[in-house]
Amino acid sequence: MFVALGFFVSSAYSQIATTTPASRCGEGTLVLQATASSGTITWYDVPFYGTALGTGATFTTPDLAVTKTYYVDAITNNCSVNPGNVRVPVIATISANSIQASIFYESTTFCNSLATLQTPTRTGTAGGTFTATGGLNINLTTGAFTPSAKINPKRKAPGTPESRILL
Repeated sequence: MFVALGFFVSSAYSQIATTTPASRCGEGTLVLQATASSGTITWYDVPFYGTALGTGATFTTPDLAVTKTYYVDAITNNCSVNPGNVRVPVIATISANSIQASIFYESTTFCNSLATLQTPTRTGTAGGTFTATGGLNINLTTGAFTPSAKINPKRKAPGTPESRILL
């Protein structure tokens, strides 16, 4: 009499194969991604139990103001077959909404009679644009300006206290 005992191990069980986190600067939505060897990719906002937020290879988060971890699972026949039935974390990262830079000019007061180009010194993160009010002509990319080019039909004669530009 011949008796054969054994079990069958299949690689056909679904497992999350890869995940792709996402990040952005400032509040908003992000698109997270995952792939699975088989099964239905299911997204959650908790590592255990909880209600599914959606299914599919991509998941668009609601508007986020802070970093949040989501969890993804591959489901076959209503069961998770990831190793240890553990959902895989996927992080949606929200970075600070402002550029961290310091911008300063040689002085904070310039006479309108000054005809030389004034450029700022910038430290920290590059980027952003410059803006000016009160008729000051400023290079929006570099922040450079010439005080004598200020457009203000009511200004006094150059050199008088009323004809200074205050920054």
